[in-house]
Amino acid sequence: PPEAQVRYWKGAAQYQENDLDGAAQTLTDAASELPASDVFLPVRRNILTLLSRVLTEQGKAVEAQVYNKILAEHQDTTAREQGEAAIAALQEGNVDEAKRILGDMLEMDPDNRAAALMLGALSTSMGNAEEGSRLLAENLDPETTPTPFLRAATMAQIDTGKREEALQTLERAMEARPNDNDILAMHGILALSFDDEERQTAGIASLQKAINNEPERTRLRLALAHHYITSGQPDAAITQLLEVARLTPDRIEALQQATRLYARSHPPQDTVDWLDKLAGQTPELEENADVLAALVNIGVGNLAQARERLAPYQQTGSEYVKQADIELLLAETRAAVSAGNYEAARAKASEAIGLAPNSLRVLLLPAAISQAEGDLDRALEEIDAAEEVTGKAGPTIIARTSVLEANNGTTQAFDYLFSQWQEQRRDVLIPPLLRLARSEGAEALGSVTQAWIEQQPQNPAANMARADWLVSDGQEQLAISHYETVLDSNPGNPAALNNLAWVLRESDPQRALALSEQASQKAADNPMVLDTYGWLLHLAGQNDEAIRVLEQAVALAPENEEISAHLEAAREAL
Repeated sequence: PPEAQVRYWKGAAQYQENDLDGAAQTLTDAASELPASDVFLPVRRNILTLLSRVLTEQGKAVEAQVYNKILAEHQDTTAREQGEAAIAALQEGNVDEAKRILGDMLEMDPDNRAAALMLGALSTSMGNAEEGSRLLAENLDPETTPTPFLRAATMAQIDTGKREEALQTLERAMEARPNDNDILAMHGILALSFDDEERQTAGIASLQKAINNEPERTRLRLALAHHYITSGQPDAAITQLLEVARLTPDRIEALQQATRLYARSHPPQDTVDWLDKLAGQTPELEENADVLAALVNIGVGNLAQARERLAPYQQTGSEYVKQADIELLLAETRAAVSAGNYEAARAKASEAIGLAPNSLRVLLLPAAISQAEGDLDRALEEIDAAEEVTGKAGPTIIARTSVLEANNGTTQAFDYLFSQWQEQRRDVLIPPLLRLARSEGAEALGSVTQAWIEQQPQNPAANMARADWLVSDGQEQLAISHYETVLDSNPGNPAALNNLAWVLRESDPQRALALSEQASQKAADNPMVLDTYGWLLHLAGQNDEAIRVLEQAVALAPENEEISAHLEAAREAL
């Protein structure tokens, strides 16, 4: 029908524009409009082939694989009817029924590789990786198996710990189909996940080839950018991200990530100049570049320049401009409060609330202004008003705590916040709770760390806080297990290494010295870590090395009398 053809064209256009959700919906609607008797007409084949690709890129491998294979296989009437039934079941979201139909097909014809591949894909998607991997591996031919099933097999092998086999399968498939971009992409991404340089180089080559074949495949460029970021090659990552930005000028994310990378090694004004240069070279990026330049200026307090950058785009309806406007209004509100201009601050806050009436950080601006003015009762009323819109949440609890502390001191604020944390267990409440507990004294801090560790016994931060409190309370031996838990999660945590080394200095001096050496390597510019290492070297009789390390510590903290005393002790021991 002509309507289906029109929907196919629309879906194809949405796919080219990287609107995968829209393309999937359009193509699904188009497929459902065709009568079942037309299942093998060219328009149906075109629709489902493109739908398979869209679903694959969305990560919905099961639907994509079954659509693709059923259209490619099934030549007799019975198989066609069963295949159509499987498609119908999937379109209705009935994966169990689709699996049952494919199981029946395989039972009737054990040599039906198509049914076995589809059943393997469905089994994998339903959480049975072992069964799925077996069916896929037994029926997979890297040279001829359709790409969606290669993808399913790769995923199943990875899920069952067979990454090497998955990579080898893809390498064989590449030899037979060297220009299949989906295979190149799968190989590239998987190869980059290995640690050895040879495989990573091969992975980069595969992704580059796929990009050369289809320059608009932005996900492949993003995969390369991610690899370059994690491998410490920011310039190469920026190059890929800028290509993505040029291909998707209506999206800001790639340009924003590139800007963040550039800003790590350049001062703010240089970053703004760089954005201006990009906008001059690629005019379609000008609006997003100006938005990002405004955000850079906001970050360093150049609010007038930020306002000037955003002014030309106030009528565009851009969500990115709106978010930048909100950030600017927040900054302008804070600046007015700092200057004691509370009337101007309230005006800016009102503008921000107009733009983001459901944003808690915006809704809490009036309370912050009232608190700064010293009108604490009004501040509490404004927090109540914010909670009427959003309900009680971490930010409103913290804001109320701040007002209570300003009005009544730390004890009432601590009691309120501790009770709220015990009731709601929100992690965002922990930092201010620990701060107040420290102000209240050792007993309060001990109660908080004990409650936290009971509620989250494997949480590294909870174990670190509990261990540090135990050490300060003279219970060093009880702290050991907590530091060990931290190191189980993060073996390179320099604070845990350092503190555990100190606790073990008498009971296990050899391990203590080894741990302290690790800590000093991880935090070579931390005078306290170096002090621990130097002192343990001294206790071990290695005073020459102890002096060298402690001299470094003194250079970093010349006012610290304890470190200087340790250095003198090591010198006297020579």
